[in-house]
Amino acid sequence: MEVDTLWRPLLGGAVIGLSAALLWLFNGRVLGVSGILGGLIVAPVCQRLWRAMFLLGLLMGGLVLGQAAPAAFEAMVASSGVTVLAGVLVGVGSTLANGQQ
Repeated sequence: MEVDTLWRPLLGGAVIGLSAALLWLFNGRVLGVSGILGGLIVAPVCQRLWRAMFLLGLLMGGLVLGQAAPAAFEAMVASSGVTVLAGVLVGVGSTLANGQQ
């Protein structure tokens, strides 16, 4: 197993964990991307800014990584449309299940 194969998921998990901890620390909220996205649509106006900024940060992080390390995306075999559809289905499923297994 290559070193990159071990470090990339570890680094990604650490960044997600740090994001979750900072969201809890500063907003008192648990990280759930589908809930944040859903709240962007139905939440009171005073809560929409942080939700939009969080989601924008996720997108910007992916764009920056794509420019800085394009090899990180080489393993993707599905089209962008399939990837978006998969994300939507995961969000709908987690919302229907209230985040429970």
